[in-house]
Amino acid sequence: MSNTIQEQIQQKLDDLQQQKGCHLLLAVESGSRAWGYASADSDYDVRCIYYFPSDRYLAVRLPRDTVEWELNEVFDINGWELRKSLGLALKSNLTVYEWVDSPIVYRTSPWHEEFRHVLGKVLRPRMLASRYLGMAAGTIHRYLMREQVPYKQYFYALRPLLAARWAMQERKPAPVPFADLRYL
Repeated sequence: MSNTIQEQIQQKLDDLQQQKGCHLLLAVESGSRAWGYASADSDYDVRCIYYFPSDRYLAVRLPRDTVEWELNEVFDINGWELRKSLGLALKSNLTVYEWVDSPIVYRTSPWHEEFRHVLGKVLRPRMLASRYLGMAAGTIHRYLMREQVPYKQYFYALRPLLAARWAMQERKPAPVPFADLRYL
């Protein structure tokens, strides 16, 4: 990744914090770049987990639990508020696990390692595997049944199948990079 892109991402994360009044606990790359099979036209899927100052939680209306910051041909930046992330983790939401274990980290905090530890304690491998299988089935039905299939779609179907197998055999979250899944 070029320094220019990295600098742009850092600036966009600074802008997000300032304009939304939130604090980032974690900002990572998700999707094909994190999985290790980005193509020339892949955008940067930046995902974050954030929280607000405590007084925002004491208001009549809770702050929004999702932020969509930027979506264009180069960047797709969005994130979830901490409470939403914790609630989804309790349901073995695979997205939360993948964000926490992403090999490409733009921002981190001491909370990151603590959260990783908590995720290990609340993980339900069967539920995680079920979610991966659902993702694979969706890709197969939506993309692989067409006459012309972009090669990348095969990876989008194969990766969750391998991740489901990993979750059931290893009883822990699957590694994010595709290459690490091949050796189980």
